[in-house]
Amino acid sequence: MSEIIDITEKFRREDFEAFLASYGVDVKICMQCATCVSACPLSDICPGMPRIDMLLVQLGLIDEVIKRLDPWICDQCMKCSQVCPRRANPAKVLAALRDFATFKYDKFGIGRLAIKFKRRKIKKVLETVRP
Repeated sequence: MSEIIDITEKFRREDFEAFLASYGVDVKICMQCATCVSACPLSDICPGMPRIDMLLVQLGLIDEVIKRLDPWICDQCMKCSQVCPRRANPAKVLAALRDFATFKYDKFGIGRLAIKFKRRKIKKVLETVRP
C-alpha cells in the first residue's frame, strides 16, 4: 500500500530547492543588490518586491514568502529579471513560488483570494498612474 502524504505539513527546504531547480533558477546567485526593486513597477505598493522574496527563499523561509502574497501580485513583466546583474531571474522565482503554493497550499482557495487582492493592487497602481 502506498504511503499517504499529508499536504498540510511544511515542505522541507530541500523539497522546495528541488522544485525550484526544475524551473532552471538558482536563488543562491542573488547578491541582494536591489536592482530588481528599482525596476519593478509594483515596488511602490509592495515595498522590497522582489528582493525580499529572493532573500526569504535564500533563507529557506518559504512559508513566509507565501504569506506575503507577492508571487500572485507579480504580473510577470520580467523587468526585474532583465536588469539582474547576476541573472538570478526573480520573476521566474516568483512564478515558481506561485506554482509551488498552488500545488501545496491551495486546498482552501487562497489562489482565488490572491487574484482578488491582485486586482485591487492593480486598480491602485492604475489610479496613481492615471490621475
